[in-house]
Amino acid sequence: MTWPNFLVVGGARCGSTSLCALLGRHPDVFVSPTKEPSFFLFEGHPPAFTGPGDEGLVRMVVTTESDYQALFDDAGDAVAIGEGSVFYLHRPEVFDHIEERVPGIKAIVILRDPVERAFSAFSLMSRDGREPETEFRAALADEDRRREAGWEWIWEYAGGGFYADRLERLIDCFGRERVLILRHEDLADDRAGLLAEAFTFLGVDPQASIGGPGHVNASGAPRSRRVQSFLTEPNGVKDRLRPLVPDRLWQRAYHYVQRRNVQPLTLPDDVRAELAPGYAADIDRVEQITGWDLAAWRAPAG
Repeated sequence: MTWPNFLVVGGARCGSTSLCALLGRHPDVFVSPTKEPSFFLFEGHPPAFTGPGDEGLVRMVVTTESDYQALFDDAGDAVAIGEGSVFYLHRPEVFDHIEERVPGIKAIVILRDPVERAFSAFSLMSRDGREPETEFRAALADEDRRREAGWEWIWEYAGGGFYADRLERLIDCFGRERVLILRHEDLADDRAGLLAEAFTFLGVDPQASIGGPGHVNASGAPRSRRVQSFLTEPNGVKDRLRPLVPDRLWQRAYHYVQRRNVQPLTLPDDVRAELAPGYAADIDRVEQITGWDLAAWRAPAG
């Protein structure tokens, strides 16, 4: 039986899918091609979310120990074995349970400008045809109602960008030496440096050559709604093909088509100006926790 020795725990819409894909290209790292199993959150009891399309998450999660450990059957001799489930960070009370189940496990966190993160989540749900509102501001105004109605956590566009309490809970539980905190911006601006830091943290060669695209799971407006529906909704043809294609190849093809079919949405400057001040105190605390200079997260629109 195989347990992971590291987790990419979030945050949502901060680049965790891209990070997992990049980490998994290292010859001594195995990352489960099944992302978001969220096992430690839903062991023995699948979620019962009520939002539009939330049944998709229900299909993704893994609720039994045997199915979870099967995610790592192909790990072979990998030194670092992991998976990515972004809602671990969103529900930080799970970290105590994780430490009990897999003592000594490491955690990688990747964070993003909270306003950009919120808009990326809105863009993702718009891309997949799940967001009932056409305007970001209207969706933000409906956030509390959605939370109270039991919608999936990704719908917490503004709420998902408060990181400090969650980071402190993670560090208190795991210890600072077993937590690596990365920045979304470095996926584009310093990918080699980001990966070297992550590989060093995982105990593998930090200079290993990693090829392939650096960004997957793009959000935005779909160029073709029919293609997007094929990718994200149950489909007989897709269901027949899926068992015949290796997981890694399937994921690469999925994300390639996804990138080609998406055109980015633009965050309105006035909405950014409204949201940004609410994160100021949290950003101050994240700077204290990480030692980063996050002036760019406070920068005015434009």
